[in-house]
Amino acid sequence: MQLQTQLPDELASLKELVPPPVPPVGSYFDVNVTLSASPSNFTVQSWADGGALEQLQMGMNRHYSDESNCTPVDRNSLREDRYFAGRHTDNFWYRVRVNSQLDEGTVAVRFVDYGDYSMMTLDSLCLLSSRYRNLPMQAINASLAGRKDIWTPERMPFANRLCAMYCTYEMGGMLMASPPVADIVPVNGDWTAPDTVWFSNRVVDRQFVTVIKSMTCDDEDSVVRIGVSLIDTTHPAVDTYVEKELVDAGKAAFLCV
Repeated sequence: MQLQTQLPDELASLKELVPPPVPPVGSYFDVNVTLSASPSNFTVQSWADGGALEQLQMGMNRHYSDESNCTPVDRNSLREDRYFAGRHTDNFWYRVRVNSQLDEGTVAVRFVDYGDYSMMTLDSLCLLSSRYRNLPMQAINASLAGRKDIWTPERMPFANRLCAMYCTYEMGGMLMASPPVADIVPVNGDWTAPDTVWFSNRVVDRQFVTVIKSMTCDDEDSVVRIGVSLIDTTHPAVDTYVEKELVDAGKAAFLCV
């Protein structure tokens, strides 16, 4: 069922939320991982904006806990790509984007600051006040993109030695082997349940330094997607690349791009 296109004046006058700011490709970017489906599909937030998001969440929960501050939403108020305050099953309020209307009283939503999806009833939604529309959306879709240049051929598994043999590029008129950027692919053709569980336990609710390898933005849903190298810097002397851990464990290989 498609959403109605009629908007009340109060909602129509409110500004859209904007995508999260992300540094250019090649930059370092400190992140917090909020959830993970697989190494090819996980969600991060900017670590630098964590304090601002915490303040926004606290303010929303105080504001919407007072029912007099909640302007109700009915099916005639809805339109795709519009943003609302939604009360989740944990009784906390979050910024959500309504993606579609499932039936007369239920909608499918995305939590724009955390990246997960859910269903909500219309009576769990309120119009999102302008004071909560200044902070850009915080959820950033991410996937692993590794660096092959940090491993010697002797340390590469067989699949990666093949990649180094057959992936070449030209530099200064010479044919060079092993370009520095490679996508991570599961060795079994798809990520297995143990692979996804291992990765989720390794990264969710933890902070990492990333190197941004690629970036796209979907104009339809304003979702930013980045390919990253994921670096654990918690050890005082040694940085650990999560993609290297996947490869060394035999769960993944590099696909040259």
